[in-house]
Amino acid sequence: MATAQATAVRAAIYCRISDADDPHGVKGQEKDCRAVCADHGWPVADVYVDDDVSASGDASRKPRPEYDRMLRDIRRGAINLIVTTEPERLTRRPPETEAFIAMAEQVGFTDIFFESEDSGLSMSDGGGLHRMRQYSNDGARESWKISRRTKRAERHNAEAGHRHGGGKRGYGYTADGKTWAVVEAEAVNIRDAARRVIEGESLNSIERDWERQGILTSTGRLWSGSKIRDVLISARVNGQREHLGTLYPNSWPAILDDATWLAVRAVLLNPSRRTSTSMENRQSYPLRGVLRCA
Repeated sequence: MATAQATAVRAAIYCRISDADDPHGVKGQEKDCRAVCADHGWPVADVYVDDDVSASGDASRKPRPEYDRMLRDIRRGAINLIVTTEPERLTRRPPETEAFIAMAEQVGFTDIFFESEDSGLSMSDGGGLHRMRQYSNDGARESWKISRRTKRAERHNAEAGHRHGGGKRGYGYTADGKTWAVVEAEAVNIRDAARRVIEGESLNSIERDWERQGILTSTGRLWSGSKIRDVLISARVNGQREHLGTLYPNSWPAILDDATWLAVRAVLLNPSRRTSTSMENRQSYPLRGVLRCA
């Protein structure tokens, strides 16, 4: 590595983790990287932390704000060395690696140090560039393998009648191991909404009615028409699980019987259904959801 010899070091510590529940977390990464900088006498110019953000697969296309900020600081010369725990913390995608290399060549940035290997690389020579690309290719291959294992496990869980692990609690159910028990107070609202949709009432009307009653989502937020729709057409409320377009019977009880569920889906999935929620439509029917036919 040439940085420490040529110019005063301005080190950046980059920390990233895709699972916020990891017991070591980004704080552990930062601690290890700070120890490296202290051992080498490298002043830390800044710390960049992307917590609970993946750098691989489709998820890596989501923004990494701190990674982007670090690149901007590299371009303006604020830092000239990156210290991180492992190569995959930076990126596991070859296209992103090539973009990083191109940026580094443009501004003359060269040096990266990996705490886990207790060594660095310089992108100013062919060997360093080869290692950088090899790390990225190895990471991409590992990500592909993890993705395959995850998809296989999800399919097996669906076929076995188990709910999808993790995520938010589905409205109408309370998570209980690998099954869901019905929350009857919420199930009543789902059944009522299904009946009203089948009878021709709009989702907007139900949304406003639920807001007046103080009915909230499972995360404590106000409902929207689209969220109500998602609940009503979900396979979950019919005691099924949908995985990649295939329906599987599951171990939790249905809130909507087959006839009701199919009827409400027929209404809400009708391509000709009007979905406008403009103020003009709202003003045209001021008493919708308030007055009912006997």
